Formats: sequence, C-alpha cells, structure tokens
Amino acid sequence: MFLIRLNEEEKKCFYRLAQIAAAVNGKIEQEESYYLECFRQEMALPEEALAGAKGLTEEDVVKTLSAGEAAHKRIVLFELIAFLNVDGMFDEAEDDFTHAFAKKIGFDDRETNRLIGLVERYVGCLSDIATEIF
Repeated sequence: MFLIRLNEEEKKCFYRLAQIAAAVNGKIEQEESYYLECFRQEMALPEEALAGAKGLTEEDVVKTLSAGEAAHKRIVLFELIAFLNVDGMFDEAEDDFTHAFAKKIGFDDRETNRLIGLVERYVGCLSDIATEIF
C-alpha cells in the first residue's frame, strides 16, 4: 500500500525482508508467496532487482533500513506486520521476528505493539467490508 514511497534500495531490502519473514515459521504459505509477487509489482521491481535482493543478508537489510527516514521505517514495519498476517495467523515466531527486527531498526516494543494494533484494526475493517459486500 505504501511501499512505492521507499527508495530503490529500501524496496529491494523490504522484498528480501519479506522473503526472510515468510520462512520464519518454517514454511512459506501460499498467501505469502502470492503477496511477495504483489509486493514486486507494487514496487515496480524488475526481475534483475529481485536477483540482487536474494543476495542480501538480514544484516544488510537492517543496515539499509535502519538508516532510512522515520516514515520509511514505519512503512516497512507496517507492511511487514500486514504481510505476516495474510494467512490469518500472526503466530509467536512471527511476533518474535517482528519485535526483534523492529528493535534493530530503532523501534521499542510500545511502538511495535501500536503498529501491530493498527494492522489488526485495518485487517478487521477490510474483513467487515468484505462481509458486507460479499
């Protein structure tokens, strides 16, 4: 939703972060694979940029994203949380990963929990809308 606002390097790092996060609970769900492709399209990342992203380590990702603007860090964290919720579950491993990553880029638990709450409300609103429409 907001990923287009990131610069090119941040976009590659976010894509790599999403790949790492998707595997944190031991399996990449079908919904997560679908959204990885949606992210690529939203960010207009060409295939060659994806190849470069695959070579990034989590440390590379943290280094780049922690140096970014505060708004870009919030975008990354919000989108990460939303992404990890696409399968309808935000399990303990995903929660732990999110909090650990957030700390690495400068967020405390209070800020991270606030963003988790925002995502939960956002997802709830979307669910209510879908229920009304369908």
